[in-house]
Amino acid sequence: MSRPKTIASDDDPWPSETLRRGWSGLRGHDDRVAMFRRAAARGRLAQAYLLEGPGGVGKRLFARLAAKSLFCPERSEADFDSCGDCPSCVRFAAGTHPDLVEVGLIEGKRQLVVEQFVGSKDQPGGLGLELSRAPTEASRKVAIVDAADRMGVEAANAFLKTLEEPPDGVVIFLIAESAGGMLPTILSRCQRVRFPPLGGDDLAELIVGLGAADRDEASAIAAMSDGGLDSARALAGGDARTLRDDLVRDLATFPPDVTATAAHIMATIDDVKEAQAKRERLGRVTRFGSAFYREAIRAAAGGETSDPAARRWAERVATRHDAVDVAGRCLERLQEFDGHVAANASLPLAVETLAADLAKLTPA
Repeated sequence: MSRPKTIASDDDPWPSETLRRGWSGLRGHDDRVAMFRRAAARGRLAQAYLLEGPGGVGKRLFARLAAKSLFCPERSEADFDSCGDCPSCVRFAAGTHPDLVEVGLIEGKRQLVVEQFVGSKDQPGGLGLELSRAPTEASRKVAIVDAADRMGVEAANAFLKTLEEPPDGVVIFLIAESAGGMLPTILSRCQRVRFPPLGGDDLAELIVGLGAADRDEASAIAAMSDGGLDSARALAGGDARTLRDDLVRDLATFPPDVTATAAHIMATIDDVKEAQAKRERLGRVTRFGSAFYREAIRAAAGGETSDPAARRWAERVATRHDAVDVAGRCLERLQEFDGHVAANASLPLAVETLAADLAKLTPA
């Protein structure tokens, strides 16, 4: 038995136990499962879906469980579920089902490349060729394109040829954190499904399952992670925790210290040489800063928050201004910063401008 076709991907190990459990192993997305189940029952599954949302909320696991459900011969397609015990389900959980094709980032690469979709001049192949072949044992093939928001222009145009005329019965799942940089022609051919951040309890349980922390520490990490397991893993590692603590302290300081804020942010990329790796590190600034301001909005609106710094910030701002409005504008500025970083802007300039603008938006 062969492993599913994986087009040059440094894929994470398969979560075998979760795959064996089926949908009960997926946390926080029951409404998405129900939506797909209704579509399957009506025979209305689309040929291509874009699963969009923060890193580490379960998008790729969702796509794999969907594929497992579509392959299982013991359940009808309308059930959109799997039995877990038949040979197909056993092979899928072991990572050896032949009718699943996966594309992901090549080790050492920061973008998906054209060869993953059409092969090379000397050796045609890739995703397009794999999907054109008849299924080996299931009634259809399923493709999962991870990091779909990291396609080079050539790769995106090559993939578009497959997306425009997919073989009958094929279902394609694209996985992305943001659709902002993707080709409109690709987006127009996908049904977009937004995956929200995970709730604190769900995220804490997953962190405990990783063995990275006990329950109390996991709850603390979950509260800082903006609903994503990727951020939680980084925080459990240590370096990101330092960035997060420095950033929160800077954001909660009155009056804001622009120089200190910029220096703390730049420190996170001082030891990084690759431009893409620097951009990924700076993405943490957006995630952690956004989490801080969302907690401040929750506190300002009278809700519960586990972040005392965000509560103090909200109380201080509320003495003279609408704290919800100020935090909202700070959130928008962080999103702009994220866009500037993704667009290859000068990173020192982008960081200095962000620190200055957040200081201007925050009343002294």
